[in-house]
Amino acid sequence: MLSTSELSPRATHAMTQIKQRIVDGTWPVGSRIPTETQLCELLGVGRNTIREAVHSLVHSGVLYKRQGSGTYVLAKDELTGAINRRIAVDGFRDCVEARRAIEVEAARLAAERRTDDEAAELVELLRELERTYESTGASQTLNAHDDLVRADLALHHKIVSLSRNKLLLSLYESIHEAIWSSIRTNINVSLQTNTVPIGDMHTDHIDVVNAIMAQDPEAATEALVRTFQHFSDVAWQLAASEAGD
Repeated sequence: MLSTSELSPRATHAMTQIKQRIVDGTWPVGSRIPTETQLCELLGVGRNTIREAVHSLVHSGVLYKRQGSGTYVLAKDELTGAINRRIAVDGFRDCVEARRAIEVEAARLAAERRTDDEAAELVELLRELERTYESTGASQTLNAHDDLVRADLALHHKIVSLSRNKLLLSLYESIHEAIWSSIRTNINVSLQTNTVPIGDMHTDHIDVVNAIMAQDPEAATEALVRTFQHFSDVAWQLAASEAGD
């Protein structure tokens, strides 16, 4: 990562102005900043200067680029950005491993123990997730993805509850905040990098629900394992990004 001292004077000035607009709320966390051309006009500098300033802020964790969509505000300052990135790498990986330990077994038990009424409820949650994918999956802001995270989490929570294992459910609910964060990170990184296409993630959900509907424990287990392999791919992407800095 370029330190401020390594930036050109113009880029340092441009970076300072961008950061000031983030701090004062002109461009809040989760919002998309103006395009490169617009920034050039706004700050009165050339494209190379803007690229240098934005590049530095991306690598410090203040901004991030979403392929084909633009550049977004991720944090108000470098310290928060660095903390978020470290938590994203370590915390995400830990949460994925914990979720896999709980949810794979829960899916197996759910396939064995679910009732017809519960199966119908699970299908409705899947449909709700599908509707949410269609309405918010391509949204242009981080905050708008919360509905998608909520629908995703509701489906996974239902699967764990269908295991009828109170301890598994208690363990799952005890890490609710970390699970929310892991799902949100998974969606955001996948959208930014196309590491795991959103459509593939939804296919995994369909496979899990179909296996539980069919009361096929082995298929349910296999589907959840695939789901968490996708999470592992995202964890690898985060770690690679961190190492590149």
